[in-house]
Amino acid sequence: MCADHTRALPVVSCPGLQCDSLGRYLAALGLLEVLARARPSVRGAWSEDGFRIVGGPHNRRALAGAVLDIARANGFRRYDRAWMDSQSRDTKEGGAENIAVWRSDCTEEECDLVDAHLVTSTRLCFNPVLGTGGNSGRRDFANGWEQALAVIEESKDARKVAVERDLEHFLFGGACTTLGYWNSGSWFSNHIPPWAMVLACTALPLLAGKASRRLGANTRRLAAFPFTTEAAAPVRENEAGRSLGEFWAPVWQRPLSVPELSALFARGRAEQGRRQAVTAASFATAIVQRGVDAGITEFRRFALTRTTSSQTFESTLVKTISLQHEASRYAAATMERAVRLRDRLPRDERRNERWIFRGLRGPVDEALVDLAAEPDDFERAGALMDAIWCALERVDNNKNYRESGMAFQLLPVDWLDHLFTYTYTEPPAEALVAMALASLQPRSSQRGQSASFLPYRLGVEPRGRKGEWFDFPKEVPARRVWTGSDLVRGLGLVLRRRLLDAGGLETPLRATRAVPIATIASFLHGELDDHAIVRWLGRMCLFDWQRPGAADRPRPSHGDWIVDGPLSLYGFLKPLFHVKRGQQQVAPIIDPESGAASTAALSRIAALLQAGDVDRAIAEARSRYRVAGRVPAAMTVTAGITDPARLLAALLIPTSSESLVPLAERWLAPVRSKENTP
Repeated sequence: MCADHTRALPVVSCPGLQCDSLGRYLAALGLLEVLARARPSVRGAWSEDGFRIVGGPHNRRALAGAVLDIARANGFRRYDRAWMDSQSRDTKEGGAENIAVWRSDCTEEECDLVDAHLVTSTRLCFNPVLGTGGNSGRRDFANGWEQALAVIEESKDARKVAVERDLEHFLFGGACTTLGYWNSGSWFSNHIPPWAMVLACTALPLLAGKASRRLGANTRRLAAFPFTTEAAAPVRENEAGRSLGEFWAPVWQRPLSVPELSALFARGRAEQGRRQAVTAASFATAIVQRGVDAGITEFRRFALTRTTSSQTFESTLVKTISLQHEASRYAAATMERAVRLRDRLPRDERRNERWIFRGLRGPVDEALVDLAAEPDDFERAGALMDAIWCALERVDNNKNYRESGMAFQLLPVDWLDHLFTYTYTEPPAEALVAMALASLQPRSSQRGQSASFLPYRLGVEPRGRKGEWFDFPKEVPARRVWTGSDLVRGLGLVLRRRLLDAGGLETPLRATRAVPIATIASFLHGELDDHAIVRWLGRMCLFDWQRPGAADRPRPSHGDWIVDGPLSLYGFLKPLFHVKRGQQQVAPIIDPESGAASTAALSRIAALLQAGDVDRAIAEARSRYRVAGRVPAAMTVTAGITDPARLLAALLIPTSSESLVPLAERWLAPVRSKENTP
């Protein structure tokens, strides 16, 4: 029988080292590095009860004793900013030559340390976690480290006992007595024991990026350092210019050794497609795309923000992004397009020592980061749609923004279908109405022909033949007829303009989605929430309804409704405005080849309804039926029509032929079969 060589590794939890503070996060990494000097196989991982040391000392007292042995032997890594003179000369000259020369002649440990603080390109680029080369205003991190180390090494007698006891209390969540500032306010939120600053500074070499990311004329400051990004754009004006950047601290539950941890931080990046993610929005997108690995289970997003002083910054945990969800290819593709759109929006910028706040990118950034945590959450997805739509409306209504020539790509509709399937058994009727309206298709890909619904809602023009790109021209096109949030009036204006744009004999009301007659009846009776439809319509207009994901999927007509005056008249008028969709095996009520539903005739009916002249609109419709060879029955319904404008708006909403035929045939005299004609 073979001997069992497996054995349980000792595990010691450190409740005092939580990853809700950047300083304590760094101190945990520093603790692992210190312990690895005596035991290279020691590993560390995060858990709910703090940082865990695996394969190291057997208990808390032994763990604290191992750190004390390093301290008594003066074994902590030296932290001084020996490069400061060279940095000062480069700052004055606006270059990076002096640091490059200094770096070529320094020791390996000094090289690792300086690479964590700055990189050399055409000029110096600083790691935002470490300020401007190791200081934040008057907070000199190296001086703070030196002061903290002096307290640890020079204390004697009773004070020395208290300092050493504080190490165990700091690691395991006890109350410490020897507290100080140690220039640590950028990482820690209050006074700390000296051990906290010394251990945190021990981890700083991990913040040096891979060599291939530091070299080259095109080195980007935040792309060069591990897990650092540009700050999310501000949401409020008083936030403009306050954030220096963000640090997305990786959290892992599989124990990692120091070499494994060094490799993780050396890569230290996420990828959006084939590009490095250097903004908060693109980093969030990369998380959903699984551009990270090495067993990372979540990210702690720390904002590095100026608070009480413009010369200093503090780190604040603003969000935890979990990676426990399954990969969502639908959300990943959508977020990637959303990031591209976000990057084209006008940015906040600094001019003459003051910030010009525009506020378009901030809500989109916030929504993208929220969505990364739960890609299938419809509420978060809706917040992203609302943020994008609000930004586009602001561009549409601002002359200066329009003159920038912004263009954007529609979002893939597969994501929307996935969200509705995942969230709703039966989607809200208002959402279905908005979806059907947004899916109205262009009559032709040729320029100048009737477009999809979006250009009537925003002042944009389609680009190319695929119809998924839109430009904001300098001048607002006449096609944008939507005014305000009055749904009924807006739909009536869109219908009349589409008829005007169409020309010829073809009706421009083809769509890829439809609503059942029961929903139309609710709309006619004012039972739906018009404001909700307006909001849903903005969301739905962001999607590309021409792509394969927007296949013709008519929804069944369900629910009970009463055929009263408004619905009956709708059933009479709608066949003229209706186009047979797809390959449905339903005979058209109006023969498209008859010319009865010409755009000129439909425009007259629409104008009469908008003017409130229902009787003349019915008379015109009767004449068009006769042109098509159909004989309408003599029926009087005008007494029940109190809102002709709503009836006109309903004629724009796509419905399916199966739902419409039974309603329309109530108006028509029976057609004698040719086989039975004597």
